[in-house]
Amino acid sequence: MDNYLLSYNAKRAAIFGKPLTKMDRLILLRSRWWTHSEYQFSERYGGYCWSATLRDNAKCVRFKSISIKRHPERWDLTRIPMTDLEEDHAWQIACIMADLPIDWLQYPQDFAFFKEGGCYYGNNPVKYDVWGQGCHATRLKLWKPNEAKTWCSKAVARPIFAAKGIAPYPKLWKLHNEIMPDELDMLVRHYFREE
Repeated sequence: MDNYLLSYNAKRAAIFGKPLTKMDRLILLRSRWWTHSEYQFSERYGGYCWSATLRDNAKCVRFKSISIKRHPERWDLTRIPMTDLEEDHAWQIACIMADLPIDWLQYPQDFAFFKEGGCYYGNNPVKYDVWGQGCHATRLKLWKPNEAKTWCSKAVARPIFAAKGIAPYPKLWKLHNEIMPDELDMLVRHYFREE
């Protein structure tokens, strides 16, 4: 089944009238065009997107139905071919990080996980690392990112690469355990390029 990396192109969105946010400006200090990453599952899982975000008052990893058809100029898509088993593995990782049961989508009426802004996450999801993102985005190494927290591209990399059995942070590229949206986009395009 086809899954997708959705990379939010803030510079192109601005050209089409969407103003840059403060976080966009901060992330663009290190990322060339993209300021946010989403992992979109196939229709087997309702086409839900998954990421870590401060938007929608989530401040954590969450699932959300996002229609990129409304503003296609804002998003760059990279197709990630996956077998059903690989996608199931990616879904499991995302559900664990969002503190949701793996079968929450099959019986959403049985769960009260629908939050503000159309987001789904449990009571103890992995939180967004604002300080770590600021440190990483600005290259200031005054403190280290919190290993128990995450941000969008760091979160999205995990299920994509784990499902495929790929180490997402090649030491050759010195990314280790931190990754910006442009680095994630580059790695996904490298590993999953069309032949």
